[in-house]
Amino acid sequence: MIAVRKKRGSMKPIVTCLLFVALATASRPAAPEEPATAPARRTIDLGGAWEFRRVGDAEWLQATVPGVVHLDLLAAGRIDDPFFRDNERRLQWIGRADWEYRRFFDAGVRAGDRADLVFEGLDTVAEVFLNDSLVLSSDNMFRRHRIPCAGLLRERGNELRVRFRSARQIAEKRWKALGVDLPGGCLLYTS
Repeated sequence: MIAVRKKRGSMKPIVTCLLFVALATASRPAAPEEPATAPARRTIDLGGAWEFRRVGDAEWLQATVPGVVHLDLLAAGRIDDPFFRDNERRLQWIGRADWEYRRFFDAGVRAGDRADLVFEGLDTVAEVFLNDSLVLSSDNMFRRHRIPCAGLLRERGNELRVRFRSARQIAEKRWKALGVDLPGGCLLYTS
């Protein structure tokens, strides 16, 4: 399950990931007098230690998921406290940038296993890649996504990447494509 917790203000939330793997049951069918058993279900929590970077940068930094890009930048010593004085105004570039998070994990799947990635929310415009295959494009943080992924998983050495595109940049492009002036411009707030 991938859950996102959004912080107040301009901070961009990140995901917590869980991978559900339903293991195949024995191959013999249940006898009429025996109750059928459901496949065993195992959950892999993919939250915790991740890496992140601004899209285009070579260096990956440590991140915590669930979390917020501002807090990850702060922990890495790359920005000053956004809540101190006028730092928030000087850190607006963070919301205009695209960010990428990744995590490596072992799934322990076998042939015939069913596996799903579950996202409880991705804020806001995000693309998800599993082992370099695009498995999801989302532009709605209020949606839950369940993605069958057994065919893409390896027993060991899987890479999950989530690329967050700047919601502000996307909104501005969509607004300009409308060809209509809206009250307050593209957004209902100013920075």
